Amino acid sequence: MSSEFTVTVTHPTNQCNGAITISGPTGDTITYSLNGSTESSSATVPVKISNLPSGTHTLKVNVPDTSSGTSFTTPVTLASCLSLSSCSFSSWFWVWFLIALIVFFAIAYMVWSRRKNGGGGAPMKKSSR
Repeated sequence: MSSEFTVTVTHPTNQCNGAITISGPTGDTITYSLNGSTESSSATVPVKISNLPSGTHTLKVNVPDTSSGTSFTTPVTLASCLSLSSCSFSSWFWVWFLIALIVFFAIAYMVWSRRKNGGGGAPMKKSSR
């Protein structure tokens, strides 16, 4: 990696996604690609790439304005979101919670209904003896 440039990883508290910031001499123009994607258009440093999922990403930075045309590639790892304390509750949590609650009440109603009807699915007929 060029000694003039740094790559910083940020992982905000209570979020599962992170960001990569590319810093260097103020006003330098760079292009970059992430995980082999198409190279970005020119950007002035610092450059922040946000909303990245956890895992290992490969960042390639090109600095065309220097006489040597500096280029470097570096692996960047964003920590995994492993526990509820490190992640915010997403809307999916509440969706699954409501589904579980509906299933619970449906089963409870079926059990109550069977007991009310004498253990069978249909009401029992009285014998005519």
